[in-house]
Amino acid sequence: MPGSPRTTAILQARTGSCIRNLLTGWVATAEEIGVWIKSGRNNFVTNGTASATGYAGIALGCVQGYERYCDGGQAVANTLLNNEADWNGRYGVVLSAKSSDTTVTHPLRLQ
Repeated sequence: MPGSPRTTAILQARTGSCIRNLLTGWVATAEEIGVWIKSGRNNFVTNGTASATGYAGIALGCVQGYERYCDGGQAVANTLLNNEADWNGRYGVVLSAKSSDTTVTHPLRLQ
């Protein structure tokens, strides 16, 4: 995606297309963000590993410092279950203030 940070996977709604996706058994190693749900709803991210990223292993919403890549959408009602987000630069998991109704469940391993 032109103009996006170096990211392994980006889920972004375009006319409602980022709804009810399942991302399972994934591995993300990227320079900036491992998996980024920029906007969308009811996505299920499970049994994955995000490591060795510069900013965050998993990011939801328009996160601080990356606003220029956002389209104003929100990441709502997403579920993160049984993921590992360790050995990342700043954050294991980062949620924007507008990432409402998001569930992050144990065990989420952060280093």
